[in-house]
Amino acid sequence: MGKTNPTVRDKIQAYEDSLTNFRRAMPVETQQYFDAVFDRIHGYGAPLGAANPIQPKTEMLLAAVIDQEREIQRLQERVEELESE
Repeated sequence: MGKTNPTVRDKIQAYEDSLTNFRRAMPVETQQYFDAVFDRIHGYGAPLGAANPIQPKTEMLLAAVIDQEREIQRLQERVEELESE
């Protein structure tokens, strides 16, 4: 029986695991932001799986940036709403 190819979710976890030393070297108060970025990336597992990239690191980081942009837009709209009251 052949070896099963890793899923995109496996690749995301492997990428995160490969950065363990980098995370550990960060100040403790910064590590939560590292974790938040990977939480965002994990949330895009389905689209990343649909794209089926061979080396998905670029797509993983793009997913995090897209999610951050979505959050920025939501917060800007909220600020505008509060300012107009």
